[in-house]
Amino acid sequence: MRDQERVSGCTCRLDADGCRDRWPASVFGVGVWMFAGATTGTEYFAGYVTEKALSVDNLFVFL
Repeated sequence: MRDQERVSGCTCRLDADGCRDRWPASVFGVGVWMFAGATTGTEYFAGYVTEKALSVDNLFVFL
């Protein structure tokens, strides 16, 4: 693996929309899980994954 591909446990390029925007959301989600409970934490992570998946379809609008 190249030096720029290994960032905090993720394998992605530093200039890609990858690990840089995922780790703060993951840390926040763990905080939600710890302080608000497992149900709320699961809802947060489910919403985050759904939003990430739906953001892909915006590419087709611009193409």
